[in-house]
Amino acid sequence: MNNKKRAHKTLCLLDKIKIIDEIKKGKSNKELANKYGVGRSTISDIKRKGYKLKRVSENASTKNLKLRQTLREGEFPEFEERLYSWFLRQRELQKILSREILCKKAKQMFKDRYGSGKIFNASYGWYQKFKKRYNIRCLKICGEKLSAQDDLVPAFIRKLKELQSSENLCDTQIYNADESALFWKLLPSQTLVHAKERSAPGGKMSKERVTFLCCANKTGDHKLRIMVVGKSKKRRSFKNLSPVEYYASKNGWMTSYIFSQWFQNSFVPQVKQYQTENNLDQRALLIIDNAPCHPTELAYENYKCLFLSPNCTSLIQPMDQNAIRITKLYYKKSFLCHIMGGGGYYDKSLKSFTLKDACIFLKHAWNKVREEV
Repeated sequence: MNNKKRAHKTLCLLDKIKIIDEIKKGKSNKELANKYGVGRSTISDIKRKGYKLKRVSENASTKNLKLRQTLREGEFPEFEERLYSWFLRQRELQKILSREILCKKAKQMFKDRYGSGKIFNASYGWYQKFKKRYNIRCLKICGEKLSAQDDLVPAFIRKLKELQSSENLCDTQIYNADESALFWKLLPSQTLVHAKERSAPGGKMSKERVTFLCCANKTGDHKLRIMVVGKSKKRRSFKNLSPVEYYASKNGWMTSYIFSQWFQNSFVPQVKQYQTENNLDQRALLIIDNAPCHPTELAYENYKCLFLSPNCTSLIQPMDQNAIRITKLYYKKSFLCHIMGGGGYYDKSLKSFTLKDACIFLKHAWNKVREEV
């Protein structure tokens, strides 16, 4: 007879959820206890908490479920359930919620539920534990999706399909272009510090800015050379060799004149060459948004432009979905790796970093963006 005592083992929430699934498939408590190295009573406890475990797993990532081992409830679980239900309703409506808003609502709901007899401060510690219990996290707000008029999207899609049919255009002949700003010498606004540091003093942030334009066809197999608009007309660092399509304006922004020049002298020739090499008809449609820098009437031979409906570019413009964002991420990674390459003395590397270097990195970043993006 083996009297050896079983070693204590605490299962993570992910294992407990797997046990719940296996119980539903007909596995016995004894089988599961032997498989996971725990007692039968532990399996029974997990079975009893099945509903709570499943609810937690609905909004939690696999990583969080592996890290957590217990389902600890707050001091007032009923109140927190009501607060979490309110939170979910607000997010369904795409409402912006911050710590201050959540804690203010928590105090209000607690007072309505328990009156003035009990004290609840909605402290920072409670806020952190509440987030952990209900798998709530913070995300940076990005884009303009909530300001978009989605009711205009179907009309634009119908118009595009009609134009594509009447002009006999295939997906390869439909292009999209969009611009974005780039602060090409800007360092990160956050830094790693050791435990004893209470603040992280910084220096003056660089405001050197350019505008870049990305353009590709619908299938993603033809990406045009990236175009950059800067402030300097005399680009000494380029030495008569520009790595990108470069234009200059007073403030480094796109203008209607620059866009017209790019359309006629860069877009049309590049598309013509690609179509000749692939035995396609010499025609194309460029989809752009209705920004003031885009001329209202722009066409050259069989190459035409179609404007997106106002206030819906964030929903349907391909370049706004991921292409420009990923290009910036690749650029930032290359830039930071470059300035740390000089033996760790990035101040010196930063001073010697030129607009030509930025254009080269931007070109490589755009080339790294995959077709499926």
